[in-house]
Amino acid sequence: MIEVHNNPDHALSDGAQSLTYDRFAGMMRSVGAIAAAVERTLPGVWAPASA
Repeated sequence: MIEVHNNPDHALSDGAQSLTYDRFAGMMRSVGAIAAAVERTLPGVWAPASA
């Protein structure tokens, strides 16, 4: 499970382990690139074209 919050410092709970929307988007791009490298896809996740 990944927790996402627009302002983790003001989350009612678990703010210290929450990602901001921008960090979550960056993580998902990285995961999408890994998926592409192993010939998998993640629907809705942008991954760079393979070189």
